[in-house]
Amino acid sequence: MTYFNFDKHWVLNEHKIAESGKGLVPGVTYLEMAREALEIYTGTSLKTGSHRLEFSDVYFLNPLVLGKGEERETQLILEKSTVNQDKNDTY
Repeated sequence: MTYFNFDKHWVLNEHKIAESGKGLVPGVTYLEMAREALEIYTGTSLKTGSHRLEFSDVYFLNPLVLGKGEERETQLILEKSTVNQDKNDTY
């Protein structure tokens, strides 16, 4: 669970919508959250070594936009897939 807050998270302050001045969470933030969750779950660092992480068919349907003083709760759910189990671990 992550609580995004415009006043506390640099990513919102650095990615502002020009017209409104509100902060937008860029898509790569969600990918980084997924990578870190997978590292915690597997106990394996995906930044170094021979491990590889691949994202496919990623869609961002609703942007997370926050203004000053606003906070929003986000939740990442990591589930092991039953597809392609014979090749690699898929989440």
